[in-house]
Amino acid sequence: MSAQPGKSIVSCGTVVMARTAHQGSKNVIMIVEQLRDKALKLCADHGITAQPYAGGWWLVGEKINRVVGELAGLSASDLMPLPIMAR
Repeated sequence: MSAQPGKSIVSCGTVVMARTAHQGSKNVIMIVEQLRDKALKLCADHGITAQPYAGGWWLVGEKINRVVGELAGLSASDLMPLPIMAR
């Protein structure tokens, strides 16, 4: 069997693995999006606004003003005000 120009010969297993890997990355993206949605709801429940900012997220609310890299995985303890200490 010879390959036609612009075509590749791959085994069936390779195609299945490529499809599986692609499906796996789609699942990861869906999970991250779901976690972001949960984090946005958590922020809203705490009266905190989450705005996209420089590749991360800017969390602004009463006694909170911080930037986080990713919303996925955010918990209620992440939304607590940081203690202010004198130097």
